[in-house]
Amino acid sequence: MLTAAVIFFAGCGADTPSDGDQTNPDSASSGKESDSGECMTGEQALAMIGGGLDFVQEENRLGYLLDRYENLHIVTQFSDGTEEQSVCFLFGGQPAWAMVEYEETSKRVLSGSLGALDFYCEPGMVQAQLDMELYESGGSYLDYMISSYISAEAQVETVEDLDPYLRVTAVNGDPEDPEARRDIYILEKGTLRLVEVSYLNENGVRVGGQSIDTGWDEGGLISNFLTAWEETRTVTFVYDKMLADGNLVTSRVSVEVPATWEVLPRYPEETFCYLNQEQTKEYAYPGDGTEDYTVYVTNVAG
Repeated sequence: MLTAAVIFFAGCGADTPSDGDQTNPDSASSGKESDSGECMTGEQALAMIGGGLDFVQEENRLGYLLDRYENLHIVTQFSDGTEEQSVCFLFGGQPAWAMVEYEETSKRVLSGSLGALDFYCEPGMVQAQLDMELYESGGSYLDYMISSYISAEAQVETVEDLDPYLRVTAVNGDPEDPEARRDIYILEKGTLRLVEVSYLNENGVRVGGQSIDTGWDEGGLISNFLTAWEETRTVTFVYDKMLADGNLVTSRVSVEVPATWEVLPRYPEETFCYLNQEQTKEYAYPGDGTEDYTVYVTNVAG
C-alpha cells in the first residue's frame, strides 16, 4: 500500500469543527502533545508547507489516512445547497470508497469502488465493472481522493493557529487581484490531516466544500454492506484481443465477487462479451449464485 511522507509530529487529535469558515478555537478541545511535548505552531506549519500545499496533499493520501483511522466520513457540499455523503474504509488492505444515501429513516450504499472494481447498487441487484487497466497495474486512483480536495497550485497566503487546528487561506492567482479566488483549509495541527475545506468565489462567498470526519460507521452501514462478501464466486474473463497487425493475444483474469453481484470487465477499447468460447452465445447475466462462470471477451464484433 502506498504511504505518505513521515509525519513530523505525533498528532494533536481533537473533535472536528463544524464549519471551516466559522471555527471557534475556544470551543475546540486541547490537542495531545507529541513525543517532544509540543505541537507545531502556525509559523512552523507555514515553514513546513512552504508556499504551496504539495506536502499537505501527500499527508492526505487515502491509503495513508486509512492506516491510521478506521474509516472516514466525507460530506460534500455544493453551491446549490445540496450535499453528498460518502465513506472510505479499508477492504482487503486496499482503500475503498462508497457513496451513501443517509436520511433519518433510511441509509444505504448507492455506489463505490473497491480497488479496481466499481459498483452500482440498484434495487435488488448490484452491477460492477472491473477496470482492467487499473487492475493490471495494481494501482488505485482512490489514494488521491481526499488529496484532490486540496489545490497544490494555490499559494498559501496566511496560516492561523487555532489550537488544535490550523486555518490555512490559499489564493488561486495573484493575491493583489481583487477577483482572485481563495480557499480555506482547516488542518489538524500535528498531522496536517484535512478536516474541512471551503471553496470561496471572488466575492469571498462559500460556494462548496468538504468536511472529513474519522471513525464513522453509522448504524453498521459499512459492516452490513460487506456481509455481501460472505458468499462469493469467481468470475473469469478470457480476452481474445486482435492486434492491428492481425495477431491474436489472449489474456485471462479471475476475480472473486459476491454471489449476488454481476460483474463485467472494462477495457479502454470497445469489447464484446459472450458466454461460450466459440463466441456464438451473447452474454447475459447468469444470475445470482455461488457457481463460478467465465465471460469470453473480444474486441472484434461478431
